[in-house]
Amino acid sequence: MQTGEAASTVAILAPLGSGSVLLVMAKFFLFSSTVKVVNKVSEDAEYLTASAIDAADQAISWTLWLYQIVMSIFCLVMLFIQLGRP
Repeated sequence: MQTGEAASTVAILAPLGSGSVLLVMAKFFLFSSTVKVVNKVSEDAEYLTASAIDAADQAISWTLWLYQIVMSIFCLVMLFIQLGRP
């Protein structure tokens, strides 16, 4: 191998060697970005789950309250009907 051939061989192999390092760095960046996205989605999912549970609790509470009001009115109407009969 002559001097010019050795220099061109090093010039070809150096980018290949650094390319594998760049590939590893890119994979690490992709992995860390994916982990960050998964963590963010997980946090958002927990928040949405908590919000849905709160909304369901409020809906159940209002439904029971309305049921009590309707049943109270129904009982009063039935009582007045019974009192109005001879």
